Amino acid sequence: MGLLLQMVYLQNNGTCVDSIYMKIQYKTKLINNYISKFLKISSAYECLEYCRNHGTCKSVGIDTSSMTCYLYNDRVYAGLNGTNNSNIIYYWLLESECPIQLGYREAPESKICSLYNDTNLTWLEAQIQCQREGGFLFMADTRANLGAFTSLGATDMYDEDVWEWFNGVPIDRSHFAPDDPNNYENTDHCLFFHTALNDYKCDILKFGFICQIPTIQTYLPSAGTV
Repeated sequence: MGLLLQMVYLQNNGTCVDSIYMKIQYKTKLINNYISKFLKISSAYECLEYCRNHGTCKSVGIDTSSMTCYLYNDRVYAGLNGTNNSNIIYYWLLESECPIQLGYREAPESKICSLYNDTNLTWLEAQIQCQREGGFLFMADTRANLGAFTSLGATDMYDEDVWEWFNGVPIDRSHFAPDDPNNYENTDHCLFFHTALNDYKCDILKFGFICQIPTIQTYLPSAGTV
């Protein structure tokens, strides 16, 4: 679990609202598809406030050497293309609640908000679908509640044989099938589950998938205030 930063502010009607951001472990590259950039910010708080005021911002990147703030429409994740930069820190905006109106369910103990979709899509198509719903492909180092063939949230498309969950946490190699990851024909760059973790082609094979939405309920116990 990453560090949580909590912003408390008043709306025009006088009600108090929380925005909570979670620091993720990924910090290797500056992801290039940012929507806005702000130079010489004074603190992480200032960058998060830019994100909150933007309206569609789901994550931020902060270059701690130049104090530059980057805003993103989607939650950036390990495995995206970018420029090498070890000074970047990323935060995800946590949603206030699990969208049960879309069919999502909150696990009783972990409070993880997820939805299994049995529509067969490629890994790339599935990730786009999850992003449209405000989330990403499921991050799970476990066999629990996974279908026979299920796309999951990890890729080494731009960093060969670097297998991390979307939040930058390294994947336990012992959970892969005996001959995986093997990058068969130099084309297997996305993660799926079939009795164990396997790497496979991102844009050809089609499976069911699980979307996950990061919510305050999942991570709130360790929240602090900026």
